[in-house]
Amino acid sequence: MTVKKGWSKLEALKNIAMFSETENRSLLRKRWLDLLGEPSFVRSDCPPAAYMVEETSLDGFDASLWKQTTEPGHQQTLILLRPHKLSSSLAPCAVIPFYHPEPSAGLMPDAGKNGLKSDPDNSLEKAMRQYGRHLVERGFVVLCTEAFPFNTVPDPGGDPFAWWGAAAEKIQRNHPRWTGLGKLVHDTQCAISLLLRQPCVDATRLLLMGHSLGGKMAFYTGALDERVTAVIASDFGLPWDSTNWDAPWYLGEKRPAATSDFNHEKLLALLAPRPFFLISGEADSVKSWEMMRNAQTYYALYDKTELLTGFDHASGHTPTPKSLDAAFQWLETVFA
Repeated sequence: MTVKKGWSKLEALKNIAMFSETENRSLLRKRWLDLLGEPSFVRSDCPPAAYMVEETSLDGFDASLWKQTTEPGHQQTLILLRPHKLSSSLAPCAVIPFYHPEPSAGLMPDAGKNGLKSDPDNSLEKAMRQYGRHLVERGFVVLCTEAFPFNTVPDPGGDPFAWWGAAAEKIQRNHPRWTGLGKLVHDTQCAISLLLRQPCVDATRLLLMGHSLGGKMAFYTGALDERVTAVIASDFGLPWDSTNWDAPWYLGEKRPAATSDFNHEKLLALLAPRPFFLISGEADSVKSWEMMRNAQTYYALYDKTELLTGFDHASGHTPTPKSLDAAFQWLETVFA
């Protein structure tokens, strides 16, 4: 296990055309947005209004349950975590997208039915995915989110992916020009809007952090939403053929070919020069790091190659304590 540090800047890269402030960057952004597609409703006609359902005080932080409109007739459930004591008048903040908000917050499932209670299960695998709890304990104001299948259709039962499939079918019926991944990004952006309306949050230190599905959501939203100032993504699969990017709840048939030059190096180009940290272990491996090296091209244009880095624990899908320690130490330097 080794920390992947920033690669040396190649002076030859200075000879390539700047894309950061030119039409090239705008065209690249448009291409990614076209891939995600558009909903059938006009976004400005459906502002992401939100209200608090309940609030409680836990050890070291307050937790509150929220409902937020994401599209006409649909709401997502969110859990907001706030430290009891802030280290400064403005605190760094983070959105943690995942399947459900409770695991990220370190809370018991079904918070809306059973109240906001700490999860007594302290197994290592659970602890390593409690990104919200880790960050609130580090002084962050944190918003943990849920993925759209769980607020779009009832659980059909049976196969674990049946819920995802049924929700993706409904999205396709209601929004035939939208992808599931486009919906995931939209909902995460709604969560960002809620977080930034909270008192005492520092909009200049806004992190997106996610694991697996949540890593996909954090990566795409971070690249396409310039309110985001840093991204940490864990084992989500940079290469097109590394995971199920062609699933209907992601890109379906719109997923580019594995050999396409329209790949995630180009999405890292849009994220540049904002900091990005990859935690890899299984879905991300050798090919992912080759793509990270290639994406140094874009960070070199800003003399910021050290901001594109990560940690390869090479020990399976779940992040390890050392990989999270490396990510949080890196975060301290970029948010200093």
